[in-house]
Amino acid sequence: MIRPELLHAGLSAADVDRIVAAGVHPSFKEWLRDTLNGTPRFDTSEELARAIILKKLDVLEERLAGRQYLVGERFTMADAGWFTRVDSLPALRVTLSPERYPNTQAWCGRVAERPSVAASAR
Repeated sequence: MIRPELLHAGLSAADVDRIVAAGVHPSFKEWLRDTLNGTPRFDTSEELARAIILKKLDVLEERLAGRQYLVGERFTMADAGWFTRVDSLPALRVTLSPERYPNTQAWCGRVAERPSVAASAR
């Protein structure tokens, strides 16, 4: 997800030492260079990562059963934090099946309609 944004900003692997603050662990710089070069490394397999994501979505789905928002009937920071993660799933090629995640899909719709979220999508 980060690579297209960095490339759009005109950055390349050659810029890493200039753009990353002093004191940042060298492994992050190495990861960023690899990402900018189109060869990102992952700590786990894609299958395992997808299984972990789906497991977390199952927990989210259960938590949203009978609720408008994660902590009841009011929008909270929990919703803001989780929405940004769930909203980024299409970029990871993870889809929310309406059959498996009806509560999560409805919640996403409610959050996306909030004026602050809708304004940021423009």
